[in-house]
Amino acid sequence: MDAESIGLNDPQELFDLEVFKEDPRPFYQFAKNLYPGSITPSVSHRFLALLHQRGMLLRVYTQNIDGLEEIAGVPKAKVVNAHGSLSWAQCTRCRARMESSEIADDVQKGTVPQCRRPRKSGLSALKR
Repeated sequence: MDAESIGLNDPQELFDLEVFKEDPRPFYQFAKNLYPGSITPSVSHRFLALLHQRGMLLRVYTQNIDGLEEIAGVPKAKVVNAHGSLSWAQCTRCRARMESSEIADDVQKGTVPQCRRPRKSGLSALKR
């Protein structure tokens, strides 16, 4: 998947908050490919989990947002997600936080999830 195929001029726009606020659809079209359950941990992820099991792992710093370290068995408390995680989302307007399972159907369809918290002015898009 390239940036132009999802309506972006530059791949970095995918994680630009201003671009997201203007049109979150490209992010969610991309996110469905990385969403929890759509990919599996690699040998490297399983190795980190093995280090944890043997008491040899202090912490994992990752730039990935896929959460595969945790799926492989590394405790959430030992993972530092430098660029966030797809394991939860937050409404850009009311700040309501939701687990990935609550918006999974929308994300897997590549559509923008809507905040389910009742609001007078309508629904708002969720950010990552």
